[in-house]
Amino acid sequence: MISDALDELGYRDQALREFLRPISGSERFAGWARTISCVDVCHIPENPYAMEREAVDSILPGEVVVVSTAGSLQNAPWGELLSTAAQARGARGTVIEGLVRDVGKIQSKSQTASS
Repeated sequence: MISDALDELGYRDQALREFLRPISGSERFAGWARTISCVDVCHIPENPYAMEREAVDSILPGEVVVVSTAGSLQNAPWGELLSTAAQARGARGTVIEGLVRDVGKIQSKSQTASS
């Protein structure tokens, strides 16, 4: 329905890509998007996780974290630690366009939180 409404407003191509899928089929969430863009780098900066920590620290309660890697298969920006941090900050959910680590641990924490 959202895609159809956006089409009517002139915003085409707003549907999720075919390879984005839930790690569990039971959850639904909505909220303002907190977007994070991850890019591959050819060198290791002095403080490699500073921007990532800043991005996660900026998550507000009720937001949905949306992470893009621009299709990279060279990095896995999301995992158990960032899921825990986002949950602690009150995020409603995450949409990760990229590789994800620690899926089993994320699933078990998600099941525990919803119980």
